[in-house]
Amino acid sequence: MDADLASYTSGTTTSDAGTIRSACNYLAHDVRILKTFEPIHDVPAQTSWALALTDLEQGAADCSTGSLNGDPAQAAKAKAEIAKGDREYAAVIDRLGVILGQKPTSSPT
Repeated sequence: MDADLASYTSGTTTSDAGTIRSACNYLAHDVRILKTFEPIHDVPAQTSWALALTDLEQGAADCSTGSLNGDPAQAAKAKAEIAKGDREYAAVIDRLGVILGQKPTSSPT
């Protein structure tokens, strides 16, 4: 998933609609797989995880449609949703780091 988020960021900086759409499709694919995993047995981590997956899934869908239709408003909405999902994903990583006694990272991407 980290590579998908990085690919999305790369695509947005180059304004390459094909790269963006491809990255969003990969992100949507990864989220579908991640949604089949067992829940995290820590309420704060699971809450952040569920929020991250929801926002990333919606962002990927809006991104794909926005890049296909050349809709800058939808693309901006997708970027905000993906950024929010990325922050929630970072919160999961941070929480799991605390649980495991490891120094948390600020962001996975």
